[in-house]
Amino acid sequence: HELAHATWNTHLKSPNARAAAPRIQRVYKQWQKDKKSRRYGKYAHTNINEFFAETVTKGIHGKSDKYTNALISIIKNYKL
Repeated sequence: HELAHATWNTHLKSPNARAAAPRIQRVYKQWQKDKKSRRYGKYAHTNINEFFAETVTKGIHGKSDKYTNALISIIKNYKL
C-alpha cells in the first residue's frame, strides 16, 4: 500500500502521470458508483489516492477485479 503511494507521488507531476490522471479518475468514479466497491473497505473510499493504493495492493496480492485490472493497465500504458 505505501509503495503504491510512493510510486504515485514520485510520478505525480510527470507528463505521464498527468496524462493518466483522467483515466484513473474515470475508473475511480465508476468504482464509487459500484455497490460491490464496499469489498475494498472504508479506507479506499477516503479519496482517489487511497483508492489507487488499495487497488494496486489488491493486484499485487493476486486479488484482481475489473478495477484493479484497469489501473494496472493504465500504469503499464503510461509507464508509471
